Amino acid sequence: MARKRLLVIDDHPEFSELIRELSEGLGYEVTVTSGAHEFKTAFKKIQPMTIVLDIVMPKVDGIELVQWLAKQKCKSKVVVVTGFNPQYAKAAQLIGSDKGLSVTTVQKPAGIDTLRSILDPTGPLN
Repeated sequence: MARKRLLVIDDHPEFSELIRELSEGLGYEVTVTSGAHEFKTAFKKIQPMTIVLDIVMPKVDGIELVQWLAKQKCKSKVVVVTGFNPQYAKAAQLIGSDKGLSVTTVQKPAGIDTLRSILDPTGPLN
C-alpha cells in the first residue's frame, strides 16, 4: 500500500501544527512548509497525495501556488484554506478545477471533524 504523504503550506504555525497532529493520527507522513520556495522544493521531493494550502500568505499567495501546481500536472488532492473572504478560496478552486486539479475549500477556523473528513474521506464520519 502506498504511503500517505501530506504537504502543508501555511504562514500560521499553530494551524500547521494542528494539521500535522491530526494527519499523523490518520497515518500521513507530513511535511510542513511556510514559504513558496520551500513548498515547491518539498512538492517535487515527496510527491504528496494531499496538499493543504493557505490562500493568503505573504509574498506568494495560494492562487499563484494553485496555478504553479497545475503547471506541474499535480495529481494531489488540494485543500485550500482561508481565514479571510471565502470567495478568494472559491476563486482558487475554480482556477484549479479549470486546470484539472482536485480542489476543495475550507474556511478557517475549521473544526476537527471537518478537517478529519476532508483528510480521511473513508473514515467513520462519511
